[in-house]
Amino acid sequence: MIYDIDGNTSCTVERNSSGESSPLNLNGSTNLVFDSYLGLAIITKYETQKWLDYFMDDELPWDESKKLALPEFPGVIFTWTSEKVTAGDKELFQGMPVWNVYLMDLTNDGKPEFCASISFGSGIIDNRIIVYDYDADKEYQLADRMHYDYFLSMQDGLLMATQTGYMDKKTLVSAELQLINGEIFRFGRSMEEKKETP
Repeated sequence: MIYDIDGNTSCTVERNSSGESSPLNLNGSTNLVFDSYLGLAIITKYETQKWLDYFMDDELPWDESKKLALPEFPGVIFTWTSEKVTAGDKELFQGMPVWNVYLMDLTNDGKPEFCASISFGSGIIDNRIIVYDYDADKEYQLADRMHYDYFLSMQDGLLMATQTGYMDKKTLVSAELQLINGEIFRFGRSMEEKKETP
């Protein structure tokens, strides 16, 4: 039996034979993950990898482009420039600039999402994290404009999301990047806590 908790994305599964129940984190791919849980499908494990990373690097090639083909998306050429990431003629997301792009399967469907650190804004600029699920044509953001900045980095094979103070390079907290119940997992201090600090 499946008991819907929140938006059909997080469930508790109860086995009728034993009465045993356990949480099932479905993230963005409900049917496939449930089939895998039941042993009806096998999801190929995708190894997280870096496409490019120029975060706060003076060597960022502002006028160049980099192309990428992935076996999970045959016939599609992905292109990075400092301003955006595209798939053919389709713009996936943009930034000022797009500092880095990593590939990680956050929806447990065996296909990678594009995970990026970008700067956003004109005059007042913040750093935020974008996750783009090309297969589902869906974007997720982690941003607390004018309160906190966020960026991605790879540490010991894990893709880490780091929260800093706004326009402050001092790390407040880092955690592995996750999608939970249809959004990027929020961690660290909240905007409300920030406002309460004198």
